[in-house]
Amino acid sequence: MERIKGEGMSEFLEARLRGIARQEELLVLDHFDATVAFSLATHIRDAALAANVGVTIEVVVRDNPIVVITMDGTTLMNKDYARRKRNLVNLMERSSYAIATDALLGRDWIERMSLDPRDHGLHGGCFPLRVRNAGMIGSIAVSGLAQGDDHRLIVEALADHCGVDRALVALPTEG
Repeated sequence: MERIKGEGMSEFLEARLRGIARQEELLVLDHFDATVAFSLATHIRDAALAANVGVTIEVVVRDNPIVVITMDGTTLMNKDYARRKRNLVNLMERSSYAIATDALLGRDWIERMSLDPRDHGLHGGCFPLRVRNAGMIGSIAVSGLAQGDDHRLIVEALADHCGVDRALVALPTEG
């Protein structure tokens, strides 16, 4: 993985990491069941349809798929990317976008932990599902777009579900 050099880019990526940490702190569910899983997945599906793009969406609890949606334009590769992202999130209990951003700053957890990249994907688009007073219970993954867009679809769905203003969880953009 290419590492980012330059003070300005490092500062930008560190700001992204702080933003993702804030997302993880704020986007905690009050409760979780199959209805919540379906609501989150269909919210993402509707956003993808509105943007005229296809994605794979997986809501998984303790390695048990609750909702899986594969839209037109996706392939088995998207399902595999979702699996690889999910494996990394399950292990690290952090957003895959945060872990991928760490790697751009030279903190490659796949390499450091000698993980098999075939089973652990260093790509944004999987977010830990946390329930208040229960902790992490699973994850939600999106695959099919650029990693930042996969991540954003998840964050927007969670923000809307949790009643968190999207502006509070928006990440800095490269400028």
